[in-house]
Amino acid sequence: MRQMVNNIEVVGKIKTINLQETTIQDGSEVMRGDIVIEVTNEHGYNEIRFDVFTRKYTKQGGVNTKYTAMQTVKNEYVKGDSVRVLGQMGFNEYNHKTTGDYILLNKPSLNFISRIGEEVPESSKAEFEMLIIEVKEPTEELEKALITGVNVGWNDYLTVLHELTVMPELYTQVKDHYKVNETVKVQCDIINKVEEVVEDISPAGVFGNVEPTIIRNYERENRIVGGFMPYKADEFDDKGLALKVTETEITNILQARKTAVQGLVKPVTSDFAATDMPFNSNDIPF
Repeated sequence: MRQMVNNIEVVGKIKTINLQETTIQDGSEVMRGDIVIEVTNEHGYNEIRFDVFTRKYTKQGGVNTKYTAMQTVKNEYVKGDSVRVLGQMGFNEYNHKTTGDYILLNKPSLNFISRIGEEVPESSKAEFEMLIIEVKEPTEELEKALITGVNVGWNDYLTVLHELTVMPELYTQVKDHYKVNETVKVQCDIINKVEEVVEDISPAGVFGNVEPTIIRNYERENRIVGGFMPYKADEFDDKGLALKVTETEITNILQARKTAVQGLVKPVTSDFAATDMPFNSNDIPF
């Protein structure tokens, strides 16, 4: 299948760097961990976490340039550095270790990072192509439309883009076009807004020097802010590959997802797993 667009660009300041050089089970030397970027923009204060994983050596035996770059980040980059990060959206699905409930979380992974001038406006943007597999329209209870899709990556790797949000006024422009089984390209804001609330302490209920408890509240969404009309069957890329996913490819994607979900410890009934999933801020990978 054609490899689809899956690009993230974040401009902000480094909050934390957590990288380790280690050896994994197959004996490969790797760099793994995460980097958290602070972004302050029109959505408020956000913390965007990028997963990092790269092997030290390529298949040809040479040193991987990405590994060398991550060594530089680990040894020379510091908190507060202004950076541009390029990556892609991935996801993690699993059964909750306590409840057994199905959890699916989208999470960015890092491809490239570089220092930049501080005058560059901070932002967290993404562009995705996807096959739409589910649409939830706004209701009295559901403020925003929710669109779930599947992105086809390198070597036919499938990434579920779970419940991208669409504001009602924007959804009215595309609701007659963004249907299940359509192939589309959208542009998103990556939002992981963080607000800290200081919990009140009653003097009557404590003794000694008691510090107030700070609670961190998260508002997390990947919000569609624009996009393109669904691809037509006669549209092709520069390699001559059809932009629109064919019926045969749709069948293959559905079967691959069904197999993946059935392979979980506690399989779920839907091919794309529970869409009304229990949500716990402790599960947020940011």
